[in-house]
Amino acid sequence: MLDQFKGKSETIAQAIDDFLLDLMTFLFVVEATHERFHNPARRLARVRMSRIRLLLTG
Repeated sequence: MLDQFKGKSETIAQAIDDFLLDLMTFLFVVEATHERFHNPARRLARVRMSRIRLLLTG
């Protein structure tokens, strides 16, 4: 899904990198701990994807 945004701009590339790093970090935390981290991880993913969408439309 994120491949469609590659090559657009350096700002978008950085936003995608931030999203992927956050996603990998939270995946590790969620798998290593209790379920109480599921909602914060989903919320962060939505926020990061929203940032990417805003950068693409702005």
